[in-house]
Amino acid sequence: MQDIAADAKVSLRSVYGVADGKTTLFYAVHEARASDLLTRIEDTLSDDTQEASTTLMRMIVVVATFLMDHPEFLRVQLREGGTWALEETDRHLLVDERHASDRLLEHLFRRGIRSGEFYAEDPRMMVANLRAIEQVQLAAWAARRGRISKKATIESIQRQASRLFCT
Repeated sequence: MQDIAADAKVSLRSVYGVADGKTTLFYAVHEARASDLLTRIEDTLSDDTQEASTTLMRMIVVVATFLMDHPEFLRVQLREGGTWALEETDRHLLVDERHASDRLLEHLFRRGIRSGEFYAEDPRMMVANLRAIEQVQLAAWAARRGRISKKATIESIQRQASRLFCT
């Protein structure tokens, strides 16, 4: 807490006036990051003017770039966030944000199925499969940062998603 106060150039008393400890600060910072990511996902997926497959590829770039630009947040998600593809609500951090982004993705997959861009599969399973691909690829990037580029990681997620979902 002393380091935080020093970095913020405020008194320790001021820091404790806002947060009663490290855990409170951890969740506040984590929630702010998750909220920022959800806003970016909402902005990307709200554009119904582009083909669903194009929107999906853009969304992959947005999510992967955000997580790789915030590696500490990514590490916490990998360590504490449970299995991204499963509904383990008791293990997930920030359950509301996860559910909100999942609903947006389900809508995107339904739109793509209707337009014939995506295979006619269960949209919930499609979301789970996308989450699994993202988690595995981003975990590999986090474990070998510097040896796997951000661009290669994004392209790998996109390739796998395209093979799995696109007709």
